[in-house]
Amino acid sequence: MNTIERKMAAAILRFEDSRVTGPYSLRVSRLPAADKGGKWEICGICDGIEPAVFNRLKALLDSGRREEAWEGCLQYVLDNTAAVRSWLGSDAFPATEFMLRDHYFNSGSRNTGKILQRALNIHGAGLTVDGIVGPKTR
Repeated sequence: MNTIERKMAAAILRFEDSRVTGPYSLRVSRLPAADKGGKWEICGICDGIEPAVFNRLKALLDSGRREEAWEGCLQYVLDNTAAVRSWLGSDAFPATEFMLRDHYFNSGSRNTGKILQRALNIHGAGLTVDGIVGPKTR
């Protein structure tokens, strides 16, 4: 993970939990009752959606291995938003990449693909807004 990607992942984690600034502020938070992600989360990584990842991160926090948990959170964000880099083809557009990665982390591939296609259509791309990021969208 390069420096720019690290900064992107850390910012996404901070968006998920504004009280988290790094490894020593990581915490397990209770989700609202109506949340579909489960009962607990660590910076948007929920026990109901990614139980194995959540449990691994929680175990690291419980055992005092906070730096390792932080690195795990950063890597999780990057691994789960890596498709965005392939959509853009390079790291030449960090602001666009960051916005798309954050949206992808929260809304998934299909919805993020639609956002990208709508943005490109504003500039005359003429894409079908289906959320499938194929060659024309790339």
